Amino acid sequence: MGETWKIRDKVQEYCVGKGLDLGCGDEKVHSDATGVDIRQTQAVDMILDIAQKLPFPDDEFDYVFSSHALEHLDGDLNRVVAEWVRVIREGGFLVLYLPHKDYYKEVNPEHRHSFCENDIISLLRDTTNLTVRDHGLDIGLGRYSFWVVAEKIEMPEKEMLAKKENLLIERGYQEQDFTEEYWTYKHEVLGARINKDASPVVRYLQDLFEKFGIFGPVLEIGAGAGNLVYGLRCAGIESEGCEFSSSGRRLALERFNVVLSECDLRNGLPYNEDQFNWSICLGVLSMIPDRYLDGAIREILRVTRFGVLVNVQTIISEDPENSINPHHILSLSSIEYWNLFHSCGAYDLSSIQPPQKMKYGIGVIDEFAGLFSKRSAQEIVK
Repeated sequence: MGETWKIRDKVQEYCVGKGLDLGCGDEKVHSDATGVDIRQTQAVDMILDIAQKLPFPDDEFDYVFSSHALEHLDGDLNRVVAEWVRVIREGGFLVLYLPHKDYYKEVNPEHRHSFCENDIISLLRDTTNLTVRDHGLDIGLGRYSFWVVAEKIEMPEKEMLAKKENLLIERGYQEQDFTEEYWTYKHEVLGARINKDASPVVRYLQDLFEKFGIFGPVLEIGAGAGNLVYGLRCAGIESEGCEFSSSGRRLALERFNVVLSECDLRNGLPYNEDQFNWSICLGVLSMIPDRYLDGAIREILRVTRFGVLVNVQTIISEDPENSINPHHILSLSSIEYWNLFHSCGAYDLSSIQPPQKMKYGIGVIDEFAGLFSKRSAQEIVK
């Protein structure tokens, strides 16, 4: 027998209406709930991997219940919980029952995580439209667990954006912020990120190489789904790319046969000093929390022998309908970005080879574009 029977009475007031029991095993919290598990039992109505996208529309259920399942899941639990919450209607509940790491003494090789109440409460509070309503310990003879109940609340769009922005400013971007849909969604102004035209950057680099007589290799930092690295290679420019998100790296391989290195600019780059002649960092620095920014710029300069082409958003829209990318959290002016690079010991080469919007089409009206180097122009042309 599973664990659900131990907690059923304590949480029954939250498990009312149309329910979904994720990882139900041999018993469901309620007979009318839709039971989901990765293996077939008499309680299972659908065989699914509950760590992946669920085949249900938004706001489909009055509650989602899960007993002793979350600790078994690989990957990013923030993303998993966000997907579970997606299918709950506003005013509905997410009910979790989990083994407590201080009371569950067995060694279970199938457990990927261990939790206490505060761990789960923090995890749920990271989800923008949840508020914790109830929690407690279920400890005693044969009992070693705890429960947490969170309600999906209606939150005005601007308030939700502000909460997400505060979380991003504090912790920075997370894996769940970059889904496959993030790369393939067709923005009404810019189109899909995965289809972005690489030719403006290619033209700029070709002119840059001709002016200085220095060619690749080129590194794109924050290469997304690999379309620019692919475009550079098609133009005969030796190039590599690195990307934080697994979804971007996967799409780059699937769509363009481009292998991107895994990297997180907050923690350094996996390359040697001066490994690349040129680097490109487009639309990335405004996603970096302020406390990491100086180190990120110094790290970019470390791996780049000559020049870094930077393009970054300078004005962050407060209107979510007009925001091109909600993951941009810094709103610095152009002069502030110039000052940051100068404080890291970089020279400004923009006047020698301007990344002009009119000529090359790099950037939009609310963005800053510049060319920087840890070497002066005189040193580069020697």
